[in-house]
Amino acid sequence: MTFDHYRGAVGAAVLRPTLRFTNFRGPLGADFSVTFFPDGFSLRPPLVTTELAAGLVNRVRLGPVSVLLKGGAAAIVSAGLGNERLLHVIPGVHYGVGLLLPLEARARIRADLTQHLFRSEGRSVRFWSIGLGFVVSREARPD
Repeated sequence: MTFDHYRGAVGAAVLRPTLRFTNFRGPLGADFSVTFFPDGFSLRPPLVTTELAAGLVNRVRLGPVSVLLKGGAAAIVSAGLGNERLLHVIPGVHYGVGLLLPLEARARIRADLTQHLFRSEGRSVRFWSIGLGFVVSREARPD
């Protein structure tokens, strides 16, 4: 889990919690994330807003540190009741770089710098996010 700051995004929330799942098969892997927008939650009318991202990641090991090169598809998804649309999806892409820094045998710090690009109704929106958090790995750190 990381906490991400979206530079250039609107809203009162400075940090947005992000659940990440990265699965490596050698140096290549799949990278999935769900970012929750606290300022996109509402009880009246009920509304939930998240960013869903799925893509590929290439892990480059530099000693005990891993550099992650990543990119793929993304979408901002709003689901709610009370307005004309129950579901609104804004498609996009993302790409960026990350770092995995070892702490213990299975614990790591993860840092991500990601560029997001979304397009809706003929308009493009681009912004950066910076994420920092902790990772628990299934594999022990190689010595």
